[in-house]
Amino acid sequence: MPELQSKEEVREPYTAVRALAEEMKDETVVVRGRAQTIRAVGKKMAFLVVMEKGFTVQCVVTEKEGLVSRQMVKFVVSSNRESIVDVHGSLTVPRSPIKGATQQVKIQLRKIYCVNKALPTLPINLEDAARSEADIEKALQCC
Repeated sequence: MPELQSKEEVREPYTAVRALAEEMKDETVVVRGRAQTIRAVGKKMAFLVVMEKGFTVQCVVTEKEGLVSRQMVKFVVSSNRESIVDVHGSLTVPRSPIKGATQQVKIQLRKIYCVNKALPTLPINLEDAARSEADIEKALQCC
């Protein structure tokens, strides 16, 4: 039955996070990765750090009439960490270095799709699992 068969999607090719560089400024990119960090800055702006194979990129979603709605900002903020997302946007180069990401470019989000939603509460905190023995010993000594 043809109506039950998958429809072929026409989409832009993905760009690897590790390949994102300053030379790509103003290009439109599509990236798939894990939502590592999500942080709201008021009701009209949010930051999202997307990780793919150990490389991270900071994404910024800002309400702009005709481009990004407040509902989209709210959707990003309410997304679960570790969810798999597709982000579409244009690359910009910040004036100051980005401390929370490996790539020194930002993606100005225009579209975001949740490919696979993670559980709201994960059984293990990934930041804790990534800590070294020295970091754990140091944390235990201070308390």
